[in-house]
Amino acid sequence: MNNLLHRKGRDRITDVHYENTELTKEAENGKTSRMDVLVFTSTGERINVEIQVIDQKDMPERKLYYWAKIFSSSLSSGQNYPQLAPTIMVSILNYPLFPHETESLHTIFHVGEDKANFLWSPQLEFHAFDLSQFIPVQRTVNPRLVQLNNSENPTDGIFTVW
Repeated sequence: MNNLLHRKGRDRITDVHYENTELTKEAENGKTSRMDVLVFTSTGERINVEIQVIDQKDMPERKLYYWAKIFSSSLSSGQNYPQLAPTIMVSILNYPLFPHETESLHTIFHVGEDKANFLWSPQLEFHAFDLSQFIPVQRTVNPRLVQLNNSENPTDGIFTVW
């Protein structure tokens, strides 16, 4: 996790414990959600890690919804807002999350001011990892080339099929 989140030195995660991954609905008609992994670090950060193989076309909204529920649940009655714990969302995907915007393996998002380029709050951080870049592209092989390559006559096998 430290490598994924680029943590070094004093910022390194040194201890985690796993939490119930079910987000209960607040109202009777509310939505119940289940996350893959929710961990708390020794510094109080909450990190949600979700692995998604199939693109449901809703990941940005889903992660924002999960973030809001986790973030808001980190404050108890009587606590002040500065005590809200940083909440980090990590999506490990088998598809590009923003295929028309970037080809990066790892994208990191924060909420920031558009013109002056400063953060609204360091308490919100989203990471998306596109593992589909590691999947080899399937290639169609001409059967005639395979036959030539496997021929007993070495001069016939001019192509190598990997």
